[in-house]
Amino acid sequence: LETSDSSSLPVLINELLYPEDENHIAYRYGKRHTARLVRTANNTDHLILPQKEPWRIQPNEEGSIDDLAIELFSRSPLDGRQVRVAIETVGLNFWDLFRTIGVVQEGLLGGEMCGKVVEIGSGVSEVSVGDDVVGLAFGTFASEVITHEAMLAPAPRGISKTAAATIPTTFASAELSYQLSGISPGEKVL
Repeated sequence: LETSDSSSLPVLINELLYPEDENHIAYRYGKRHTARLVRTANNTDHLILPQKEPWRIQPNEEGSIDDLAIELFSRSPLDGRQVRVAIETVGLNFWDLFRTIGVVQEGLLGGEMCGKVVEIGSGVSEVSVGDDVVGLAFGTFASEVITHEAMLAPAPRGISKTAAATIPTTFASAELSYQLSGISPGEKVL
């Protein structure tokens, strides 16, 4: 809510007394906004997500966050230990924002995700088709992604898929820091 607008108090009270499924709500200039991707009818200013073809979200050349585009791509065959994952939720990081606004000039959007395994390469032994997984990959702002099986782990039980999608980068950073630090069990760190 805009705190300078005294008429926003009734709006806040209404949101608190009569909550809906939305949990990220903002009011700007008297208009209610929610944080979500939606499939909409034609002739809107929303992204239209294809239903059948694989797609990924791409930033535009000018670096405007308002002009993201959908890029269709062809499915590639999988190599030995590669896994195709249907994306359900993704983590958003500063790098994604920097790429979107043109600070970083190359690379696909998204690096961490939660999803369902839909296809595995001939040498995959750690996951199976149908498994719920969390992991790292390039270009996770997409309908599906291909990654190496070593970059995946079973999705943790007891937390939402939205929360699970934010774990991979944090975990990998902590694990690599621990491995590279040279500390041993029993030592104390800040």
